[in-house]
Amino acid sequence: MKKISLVAVAAFLALFAGGCANQSDINTLAHYGGYATPQWDTWLADLGPIAAVDFSPKRRVIDDEDFAALFPALRHVNPRRVSLGGQNITDKSIDLLNQLPYLGSVNLEGTKVTYEGKGRLKLSHWE
Repeated sequence: MKKISLVAVAAFLALFAGGCANQSDINTLAHYGGYATPQWDTWLADLGPIAAVDFSPKRRVIDDEDFAALFPALRHVNPRRVSLGGQNITDKSIDLLNQLPYLGSVNLEGTKVTYEGKGRLKLSHWE
C-alpha cells in the first residue's frame, strides 16, 4: 500500500509540478551545451521543474536556431532559471522563453537581446 501511495504522489508531482522530462530531454540540453541542475537532491530529482539550466558558451555557442531546436526539451524540464549569458541569441528567443511557466530568472548578459527584447520578457514570480 505504501508503495502505491508513493507512486501516486510521484505521478501527481509530475503532472502538477510542471514536468514531463526524461533523460532524452537532459541529453538534448547537454548536446547544445546545457547543464541542468535538479530542483531536489532526492528521488524527486527527475521530476520537473528543474532548478536551472546553464548554457555556457565555454561548452557550446548557440544561436536562435539552436535555441528553437532545443526548446522542446527545455520546455519539458521546465526550469526556474536559465543562463544564456554570452550566447548569440537575439530578441527572437524571447517569445520561446515566455512559454516557460515557472521561469523566474534569465541571464542574458552578453547576448544580442536588445532592451526592447528584455522588456518583453515575462518572468514568473511563482515560488
